[in-house]
Amino acid sequence: MSSTPFHILPVRTMKNSRKMNRYKARSAQKRQGDAFALSLDELDDCAPALSSPDGEATAAELGRSISAFLRTQSEEVRSMFILRYFYCEPVEALAARFHCGESRIKTTLLRTRRKLKEHLIKEGYCEA
Repeated sequence: MSSTPFHILPVRTMKNSRKMNRYKARSAQKRQGDAFALSLDELDDCAPALSSPDGEATAAELGRSISAFLRTQSEEVRSMFILRYFYCEPVEALAARFHCGESRIKTTLLRTRRKLKEHLIKEGYCEA
């Protein structure tokens, strides 16, 4: 038989539960941060790096160019792109929102990024 009094066991369990809740909260924040980093990584291939002294002006022009490109896309594709890359919504959530599979979301986003890259090459913002 255990020498630990029964009245101490619930306190230990509560402490462990609090520790576990803190751990889960920290892990959730990290996962959200990872989702943000992942969405930025996906855009790395098609978005140019702006390191010139005229960075703000160029960034504003680039923003207008991206907006013009998105206006040429269907409403569904535009919404997927904006929700994924501006609001960092996970692919799973997009699939649920648009009532389709994750693979369709991923394929649509990949094709849209490729089209965006072609558009930005034509506009002179990045190289092939």
